[in-house]
Amino acid sequence: MVAPEPRTQFPLKAAFLAAGITALVAVTVIWSLNRDDGRSVSTASAIASALASHPEAAWGPLAVQGPPERNMDAALHGRLSITDACVLLIAPPDDKILLVWPADRTSWDDELRRVAFVNQDGTAITLRNGMSLRLGGGGFSEDESDIATADWLDQLTLVNPPEPACIPSEGWIVADVIEAE
Repeated sequence: MVAPEPRTQFPLKAAFLAAGITALVAVTVIWSLNRDDGRSVSTASAIASALASHPEAAWGPLAVQGPPERNMDAALHGRLSITDACVLLIAPPDDKILLVWPADRTSWDDELRRVAFVNQDGTAITLRNGMSLRLGGGGFSEDESDIATADWLDQLTLVNPPEPACIPSEGWIVADVIEAE
């Protein structure tokens, strides 16, 4: 396997891009709330539409994929761990699980180091480091497979792959945030 090239950081460019996307999302939300044509558009769907139309969004440390090809309805719980390079779930007793987020319902707030997520039912939630979560979705484990996590990730349509140092032996495709504390 060929090691991926290290990412180059462009903090100023990323800041301008994030500010532009934030402004676009705000305008889209305000527009959706003030429609006068009789059609109703929820805030969550307006945010999701704005995010989906801007694939160049700054994802920070998130591993992000295009829309999943199938529905997943398993559940997993643990504590969210957000570092400069990785976003993982720490499940009891101390398993590190890479979280893979859907691009069309996820955004990253670099200033506050938080994940903004829209569930499939349209409810929006902001996730921060240390939160206890119960996630819906589907997972992967090297212990239960004959391939490595990196090879599993290669099978996904990643729009922002994880840093190589952030790839443990387990991964989870996030479909919904069922509970967050």
